[in-house]
Amino acid sequence: MISDTICLTVKDSILEALDQNPKKFISSIRNDKCLLSFLESLGNKAIITRQRRYLYSLNTICQISDGYLGDGIGGVASEIFEKDPFFMIEFFLATRHRPCLYFHLIDEMSATVAVSTEDQQLQRIVNYHERIRAILLGQTKKKKYLNFLNKELILKINPAKFN
Repeated sequence: MISDTICLTVKDSILEALDQNPKKFISSIRNDKCLLSFLESLGNKAIITRQRRYLYSLNTICQISDGYLGDGIGGVASEIFEKDPFFMIEFFLATRHRPCLYFHLIDEMSATVAVSTEDQQLQRIVNYHERIRAILLGQTKKKKYLNFLNKELILKINPAKFN
């Protein structure tokens, strides 16, 4: 059994164990809070370092997650996207197929909108768009990223999925 202390430390050896056998790695962590903390640590490392390695590790977990773990992945993906949308969109565009994190991000955005009243839902979507658009405007490849934001994220938000 892998010690629960790994949840506090994201190291190369830990990520290698995750890559080698994701299911065994996840099942070896018996403490749910520890596992969620590990997801948050991966997200924080991704934000701080801007290394895709951490997004790939999150995506590996995402591919085998369900229930509370899937919800945790969605929350972490949303937090990374909120803090550095350019980095996340860059990651999505670099992958051949849309990664699991992409779908969990859309679900998280949809769930956030769904908890609003009907009158507030459209405004919340507009707010998402405007806030992220403002961040992306400073980027040199802004047209490519804005197109992705508009066509691949904002249009995919579906609060009805959670009603």
